Amino acid sequence: MWLLAMWLVVTVASAEEKQVIQFGAYEAAPWFIPGGEAAREQEEHKHGIIPEYMDAIMHRSPSLDIRIEPLPFRRAIVDLKNGRVDMAAAPRQADLSEFAVPLASFGRVQMTLFSREKIQAKSVEELPPMKVGYLRGLPLFHEYMKQPQITLVPVNSGRNGLDALELGRLDAVMLTEVSYRYQTVVRDWDYSHFHQVLFLGELEFIAWVHKDHASDTRFNTLKSELDAMHEDGTANAYMAGIGVDFQP
Repeated sequence: MWLLAMWLVVTVASAEEKQVIQFGAYEAAPWFIPGGEAAREQEEHKHGIIPEYMDAIMHRSPSLDIRIEPLPFRRAIVDLKNGRVDMAAAPRQADLSEFAVPLASFGRVQMTLFSREKIQAKSVEELPPMKVGYLRGLPLFHEYMKQPQITLVPVNSGRNGLDALELGRLDAVMLTEVSYRYQTVVRDWDYSHFHQVLFLGELEFIAWVHKDHASDTRFNTLKSELDAMHEDGTANAYMAGIGVDFQP
């Protein structure tokens, strides 16, 4: 009886020590890769860059319990504002600063312009008249590509953008390099299936938390781990998809 009581005390204490963070994470592959029906029934469908990245953080800091909620990009921002999630990942942008603070860097991704036809251009200004897809909710590259000869078309995911490109509805699409690499794997494409027109630059994704909770212990713990992973290169490796299994 005494041993049972001690076990219950230890169990309750361990549960209380867990620092839960509800993470509104971008739902599109390769950031989050759903499994098949059997995997969903067994609740084993957490797969992709974000789940593997968060597992690594929790392995380094067992007190953290990061619970991933896959959401559309803009929905995650709205849910952070309304308190439905504790954290979202996004670049630095003015609308977020109104209610959230940047906690730490998740890492950087490389942005590239891919096209159906081979195009010779050394800058955005040299591009011919074209329709270019960009991920809805990323204002940085919307501004970067604001040229009179460019018609910008929002897409909901990298997959949607490449589908539109394949069907000829777009002339080019702005994508992270890792998203394109993932699509070449699952579609069995050669990497040169589309042309890389321009390297647009690196985009840093930040862990944003609501201003009202930014001083919580759980976020201090998370910040320490993210800073350490940034220093040792692990963070950018995950953001590039290095070592991540792309197969669902």
